[in-house]
Amino acid sequence: MFCQQKEAQRVMQEYGTTMMSWGQLAEGRNNFFHIETLADIASHHGKTTAQVALRWLLQRDVIIIPKSTHVERMKENIDIFGFTLTEDEMQQIAALDTARSLFFDHHSAEAARMFMGWK
Repeated sequence: MFCQQKEAQRVMQEYGTTMMSWGQLAEGRNNFFHIETLADIASHHGKTTAQVALRWLLQRDVIIIPKSTHVERMKENIDIFGFTLTEDEMQQIAALDTARSLFFDHHSAEAARMFMGWK
């Protein structure tokens, strides 16, 4: 959501490849579950912010594999097929893109050093 990689997705689609989301709920970072845009859309649909985020990815043709150890959250994560986000809602969520990972920059020297240290 915050690092949407739109150009990468376009190129992948040219070659018949589908993007897969990693950390689709941002591990709760950036106050994810309390973002006003998501909360407003969720309220309109009677869903949670997590469900709205997952539905947004699904409608963008992004593969999602949400992870949880809580049965209630697992049920919530699968309950995203009974509603559809409008084009306006899709655009509102797309506007949250910062084009930066919340975790680390995969192209940075610091990330390379971190991965090299994982021997």
